[in-house]
Amino acid sequence: MQPQSKIQRTHKQGSPNLVMAWPVRVCLGSLAWLLLLINLSVTGVGQTPSPAATAETFSGTITEVKPGELSVRLKNGQVQSFAIQDSSTRAVSIAGEAYNIPADIEITGDLPMDLVERGMVVRFNARCNMAGQSEGKVRSAQLVNDSVNNSASGNAPANATALSTKQPTSPLKFEFLERPTSDTASVNVEVVGRVVSFAANKLHLQVQTARWAPQGRITFEFTADAKLAMRESSLDRVVPGDSVRIGQALAFETGERIIQRIRIQAAGKRDSLTNSFHGKLENKFRHLSNQPSEPREVRSAHFVLQTDLSDRSANILLAKLERMHELVSGYFRRQPRSAIECYIVRDIENWPTELDDTAAKQIRAGSGITISQSLAGQTRPVVYTCGDHAIAQHEAVHAFCIQTFGGLGPVWYSEGLAEMGQYWKQGVRAVNIDPIVIGYLKNAPQSKLADIVAEGQITGDSWQAYASRWAICYLLANNPNYAARFKTLGINLMTGQADSLEEAYAKQLKQISFEYELFLQHLGNGYRVDLCRWDWQTEAKGLTAEGQLDCNVKARAGWQATGLLAEAGQAYDFASRGQWKIDSQTEVSADGDGAGQGALIGAWLNDYQLSKPFELGARGRFVAAQDGELFVRCRDAWENLSNNAGQVKLYLRKSKE
Repeated sequence: MQPQSKIQRTHKQGSPNLVMAWPVRVCLGSLAWLLLLINLSVTGVGQTPSPAATAETFSGTITEVKPGELSVRLKNGQVQSFAIQDSSTRAVSIAGEAYNIPADIEITGDLPMDLVERGMVVRFNARCNMAGQSEGKVRSAQLVNDSVNNSASGNAPANATALSTKQPTSPLKFEFLERPTSDTASVNVEVVGRVVSFAANKLHLQVQTARWAPQGRITFEFTADAKLAMRESSLDRVVPGDSVRIGQALAFETGERIIQRIRIQAAGKRDSLTNSFHGKLENKFRHLSNQPSEPREVRSAHFVLQTDLSDRSANILLAKLERMHELVSGYFRRQPRSAIECYIVRDIENWPTELDDTAAKQIRAGSGITISQSLAGQTRPVVYTCGDHAIAQHEAVHAFCIQTFGGLGPVWYSEGLAEMGQYWKQGVRAVNIDPIVIGYLKNAPQSKLADIVAEGQITGDSWQAYASRWAICYLLANNPNYAARFKTLGINLMTGQADSLEEAYAKQLKQISFEYELFLQHLGNGYRVDLCRWDWQTEAKGLTAEGQLDCNVKARAGWQATGLLAEAGQAYDFASRGQWKIDSQTEVSADGDGAGQGALIGAWLNDYQLSKPFELGARGRFVAAQDGELFVRCRDAWENLSNNAGQVKLYLRKSKE
């Protein structure tokens, strides 16, 4: 009996509305978080994009590093956020539109040698004899960037022709700069080696196999104060505390600022040179070839890949998939009984017969598809995608759900969950998505909750629809007000039980719509839904002439209930006691700093409508502009609240005059 195939979903998106600074060619397949595959056809140096912008220069100390964004404490003490397009960010957003403004980035620094990590490649000069015995101690080494391609897709350059799956792509080197007079005479040598380990000031390296390194290993001793020189263009190496020597940015009327050129001095305290998960995997598998390969099978504990990705890229992808599998199975407390099969195709010309027409069409479009085969009551999903890691992770979430629960549920849930799944990170609760998607969600007309979850939707309709589905799933999964019921809802939807979002949250739909609107309004990388949850539990009361109420207001939270039900036109006195921190260094009272950051502000809530914020400060008097519940917060960028600490005590009473 032949298995019957059923296409569980396709993943083909329409192109986003890109407004480019210079003419470009855009190749867009699936969303997989809006990976805009942009190829510059004109570099257009010095041109100014539309809308109009003015040039400005800046310098200072970096306080935050987020995907597509740097925050810098300027010389005047104020913190300014800048969008930045580096190698991992395909565009920047201005008023919700995508612009291609790649930044000229250079990071330099002399850092402690003990930051060197296994897999890194270093270059230095030393003294050594023909027997491989070093003499003296080395004072410095230079970090070498040997990645052929840092993109998530793992595709090799177009001119790559070698098919080696054993040799590293970066040539290791051990060159005698002088002719030794004997085997025991030490002379100057130049070394380019891959780090095996560094301990007790001794650096163990992989080098070319030779007479002086018959096992391809050699050791050099470094001084206790030895430095590792770095010259990079990736923001993966940047941490808070590093200095911006000079920055040039475009300032737009919208208030957004885009970095064009930046020179960073690495000086901040750091525990590691590699900050990103992808970067750590690059180090781990850097000994493997990054050259294209022929189709073959590569396995891990829970995945079987049929792929022509390079050895390095395939192993990095497997590690990402395993991490995703761990987090998703931990979330649901269930997992598939067997490994998930995936076809990950770098070059479709390498696959003349293995792919059916439907899968091949999606791969040619730079997209992916998950196809289920049913036989004897068993459902077996198979993933087919292009070589992009993010698309493979998205599709693998679908395969996980089909194999674990037997289905995917409605489109809004299945696509929202898959978009979440590829970004889940262990212990990370903050938003971490493409800045272009954030720009769209914040600036586009907001979709109503009923429209997002409406029946009759199809997969692959538009990247904007995928963005909205991600947003509602992310909110419900991470907001403590709704998270527990959302997990049960998801399992019910995927297993075909009678349930729906309307039934699950019958008494909370207005609350969800309210919180969803606030979420989109304040969305940014670093935003914590759990910290910004709305307090629906505190009962608000009016005050008598002699009455008083008090409450604690946290700096590390969004709007917080005071318990005051105010009367329009009534005057109230207030005072606060204590201080809070709006970053690791800045402690202020409820009056805030000189720029108003950290100040206590208020807003009125009435019938699910929130007023515009108004100033409070440490003490004073205000007149209620309307009837409503008083909510207060510490003024700070919503995406930076997790850096705050402390609280103030707020006291309220009716004015006596």
